[in-house]
Amino acid sequence: MLKHYHQRAENINLLCINPLKHDEEEDIPSLELENERSGWSKIISDVQLNSKLSQIQRGQLKELLYEYSNLFSNIHGCTDLVEHDIELESERGIVAKPYRMSPQQIEILKSEVNKMLELKIIEPGESDFTSPLILVEAQGKEARPCISYRRLNKVTRTKFFPLPNIKELLEKVWAAKYISWILLESIGKYP
Repeated sequence: MLKHYHQRAENINLLCINPLKHDEEEDIPSLELENERSGWSKIISDVQLNSKLSQIQRGQLKELLYEYSNLFSNIHGCTDLVEHDIELESERGIVAKPYRMSPQQIEILKSEVNKMLELKIIEPGESDFTSPLILVEAQGKEARPCISYRRLNKVTRTKFFPLPNIKELLEKVWAAKYISWILLESIGKYP
């Protein structure tokens, strides 16, 4: 059965920024990139600076990113600020046998597990719960380990967290000069 097509009203958003006069522009010194460990040069090169920004605005954005460069890192870890508990319907253990893998996949998985152990993302432990580990290989991307929690999810108590109304959120930011978003890659870093 097909759903009826409803045409939505077109919304047009316009942002006008008055350009600065030439005499108002200041010379912003270039920033020395010292924090290579955090992948700072990659962050700066990946930042898509809008071509409509003036040279001063670009400099201010780079300066802001540099000021908070310690928040960006290519080195993953585990936070100690938040702990996550999973409530189960029963305390009976869930055991799932591992998936079959090639020797090459096993070697890649072993090296990834060792990396996570060194970075203290995971720790050795004993449990009545096991879930199979698998290597996901996407075309053009590095292979990454994933855990199939399907059997565990079946016995997990569901909690509902309603999402905020998107229209209300857009109304709050409609007057903002700059809007940005960040891809969060730290999912799974909570103990």
